[in-house]
Amino acid sequence: MALIYQASFGGGELAPSLWSRVDLAKYAEGLKTCRNFFIAAHGGAYSRPGLRFIAEARNSTRPVRLIPFQFSTVQTYVLEWGHLYLRVHKDGAPVLEGDKAVTASGAELTAAAHGWAVGDDLFLEGVSGGGNSRTVRITAVTANTATVSALDGGALALTGSGTAARVYTLTTPYSADQIFRLNVVQSADVMTLCHPDHPPRELRRTGHTAWTLTDITFVPRQVPPTGLSATPINSGSEQYSYAVTAVNADDAEESPPAYVGLSSAASAAWKNQINWVAAPGADTYNIYRQKAGTYGFVGRSKTTGFVDDNIAPDLGDGPPNPRNPFVGAGNYPQAVAYYQQRRVFAGSAAKPQTVWLSVSSAYNNFSVSTPTKDDDAITLTIAAQRVNEVRHLVPLTSLIALTSGGEFTIGPGSQSDPLTPSNIQTRPQGYRGAAHTPPLVVGNTVLYVQAQGGIIRDLGYDYTSDSFTGNDLSVLANHLFSGHTLTDWAYAQTPYSIIWAVREDGTLLGLTYMKEQKVWAWHRHDTDGLFESVATIPEGNEDGVYVVVRRTVNGVTRRYIERFATRVITTVQDCFCVDSGLTYSGPAVSTVSGLWHLEGKAVSVLADGNVVAGQTVTNGRITLLQPSTTVHVGLPYTCDLQTLDIEMASVGTIQGRDKRVVGLTVRMENTRGLAVGKEGSLTEMRVDPSVIANPLPLETGDYRFALPPGWSTGSSVLIRQTYPLPAGVMAIVPEIDVA
Repeated sequence: MALIYQASFGGGELAPSLWSRVDLAKYAEGLKTCRNFFIAAHGGAYSRPGLRFIAEARNSTRPVRLIPFQFSTVQTYVLEWGHLYLRVHKDGAPVLEGDKAVTASGAELTAAAHGWAVGDDLFLEGVSGGGNSRTVRITAVTANTATVSALDGGALALTGSGTAARVYTLTTPYSADQIFRLNVVQSADVMTLCHPDHPPRELRRTGHTAWTLTDITFVPRQVPPTGLSATPINSGSEQYSYAVTAVNADDAEESPPAYVGLSSAASAAWKNQINWVAAPGADTYNIYRQKAGTYGFVGRSKTTGFVDDNIAPDLGDGPPNPRNPFVGAGNYPQAVAYYQQRRVFAGSAAKPQTVWLSVSSAYNNFSVSTPTKDDDAITLTIAAQRVNEVRHLVPLTSLIALTSGGEFTIGPGSQSDPLTPSNIQTRPQGYRGAAHTPPLVVGNTVLYVQAQGGIIRDLGYDYTSDSFTGNDLSVLANHLFSGHTLTDWAYAQTPYSIIWAVREDGTLLGLTYMKEQKVWAWHRHDTDGLFESVATIPEGNEDGVYVVVRRTVNGVTRRYIERFATRVITTVQDCFCVDSGLTYSGPAVSTVSGLWHLEGKAVSVLADGNVVAGQTVTNGRITLLQPSTTVHVGLPYTCDLQTLDIEMASVGTIQGRDKRVVGLTVRMENTRGLAVGKEGSLTEMRVDPSVIANPLPLETGDYRFALPPGWSTGSSVLIRQTYPLPAGVMAIVPEIDVA
């Protein structure tokens, strides 16, 4: 008998085409199956946490996309973009407007001068008859009443008094077919949104329930002076024209010019007096005079007047000329970023290879001067052998332009120089191309979906080649991508450094990625439904992972916003290992209610650390076997970890030889309820069903499973968790006999 020690699962799930590649280093730490387990960077495998139910999407009949919005470390939001609407979620709950006192009778609520409208959703508290902690939708209103319906379609018999708070909702112009093509970037509390069928817009937040979405006005923020006049001090007949601009006191942005002309003397001693009305926000004014058809700088004034005493204009310093490159259909950009204090747009239908950079530190200003100045706006068209649509812009040490046919850097000739119209350069870095799925930035590396959608690559700067290079991160798990593409993904840095990716068929993939440690391990996740979107946002000490899941409940399609629970475990009573779940915590109860979103579903229950089987939600509630104080209720899911066939390099190979695994020692962390063996023949950890008041604790350490004997040429072992309990597998030690 031989003992084989597998100390790491850092290879993740490997493609079947690699199951014979015992020569690969990844084979020794790889898996056949990693389903609803994720791989930690140190190599251990953990069952994924459950999904807490947050809310049903406003419109469950159409796709929904989640996008994060972070203003500060404590003001973080997940935005629910649906068909022509936007909703806001914060700290695992929808953002609600203020409470209004209501009285209820059947399906009618009475609230004085409520201001609600048909289609609004209300969150009820304290209302009897199934109206406590429940969301309902308004179907009819009068000035002081609202008729509501249950989101699950059930009949309402509301009574008593309570409160109702409207779910905050903002109307948008983006249809459900367009939301996954939105390209966004954020600066402070302003998010810029681009879509090829819409003019660029800004989403501004001034409070939890104060959001505005407006078209961007591409003009300088500083307005020009008004009321210009020019008076000759000496008379004459030659025509002179002047331009005067205002310079902002805060950021030195120069306004568009205001013009004035007059006839003045041609003698060497002539003078002209120019006056204007002060422009709000201006600190100084620049004065330009025309010569040979070109305006040149003649002076600066801190007052509202200037005397031109036959000053020779500097034709190398002209006034800015405002412009808006994004007017009209076909001219709307699809990519946006910030780079070197400029806002950058790219990739309109009319000019797919063109990149526009704003005036330095003036993000709505695309003015240019004649001749050009260093802080002027910049327009650049990427030169390539074929038309390459710019799909994404990513600022690193250089600005990375990911196009439909290649990857390019945009920046100054030297990284130590500021970017100017005269030194901007583009350099090709590769010709693989990127899909429309927005890229991710992890540290100083870009991850993107290749143009055809079936390959995931990273791209980072390599000092030895002085270029951006990368790897195919999907090659070892190509079975997860063949014939598929990713529609959405997000990076959760803390605590496990995992990229969560939604596949077009509703599967959720995970990639544990830590480039500096050469760690990349794929795992896959499923639920009773289909994943459609994912977003991450810092919340407390972790990155919260939110998903949209399309589920079928009582024969009706529902789209739910859900959030992964924390995986930080202290006691078995706190373990949250159910999907679309809710938690009751309080005085001991025998009935748990408020489960309307799971009506008719068979659910998994953990009550005070004990598994309760055979529960189905009826009228929004379940009944427990005995009163409990902490109850987690939700949909069950199965976690599978299947090893590759065991190899013994010390004897050459044992592939193809008869063998049997007679035992398996699992080095576990915070685990209970695990089963080990082969499909159809699994051995469970010991269970004492008589322990109710004092449930079995989670176990950490080595646990040996004796496995049924049986000879075969295969030697993989299946580790499974079906209970609403956690499992952490740090290492395994198979005991194997070889014929």
